[in-house]
Amino acid sequence: MTAIAKAPDLAACLEAGAAKTVERERNPFANLRGAFDATLNFATWEDEANLLSCLREGALGQASTVHPLMQNFDDGGWVAGALRTIQQKRKMRAALPGRTRNYAWVLFRPEREALSEMARLVELGRLSLPIGIRAPLRDAPKAFDHMRRHAPGRALLIP
Repeated sequence: MTAIAKAPDLAACLEAGAAKTVERERNPFANLRGAFDATLNFATWEDEANLLSCLREGALGQASTVHPLMQNFDDGGWVAGALRTIQQKRKMRAALPGRTRNYAWVLFRPEREALSEMARLVELGRLSLPIGIRAPLRDAPKAFDHMRRHAPGRALLIP
């Protein structure tokens, strides 16, 4: 497995199981065209088309956790957001290499067993999630700004 990440995150990718890492800032996609049987996008929607170009002909496919579904609903409402989402997904499906059929957007739902295991791993120091900003709910605009700027670490809203 190859992970593409920002330089400060490369070591964490190796610790998480990546066999190889590629620094994000060095335009890795040009050198990885047609190199993979499957890709997963955990980074940004802006990378989606570039990741599709990294798939081989007849690849298993791609899954993305950073699709524009919720943002489209926020920006355009239910109807316009749904239409834009359908259009964007069709565009990405059309960009798949020949004989590659699988393309999916993934939404997560919490599961008690998985969350318990994650908590255990955090307590053991084997799992961490870098937090870039902690803000009370009343300061949510600061957290959104943090994400828009692609600042390092996640935004955590607390009650």
